[in-house]
Amino acid sequence: MFLIFGLGRENIISTGDAGLQRAARWLHNMEDRSDRKYLQQVSHIWEPYGSIASIYLWEAINTGHVDSGQTLEERVSQASQL
Repeated sequence: MFLIFGLGRENIISTGDAGLQRAARWLHNMEDRSDRKYLQQVSHIWEPYGSIASIYLWEAINTGHVDSGQTLEERVSQASQL
């Protein structure tokens, strides 16, 4: 967090952050893994803006999307019906 918010680094992804792992799994609708290395599978997609992706993943958790029990597609469909 210091590297992202204090120093303004643009490509920081905390692969040890359990919340980011959950959010990456939700975002990409990934199967359960015993090693829980979801971020390692997809973090290359966000280079060189990993920090920005991390902020969006944290926001998906904070706004309840990740723990809603719905997939990203279901959430988008629900929002478009409003």
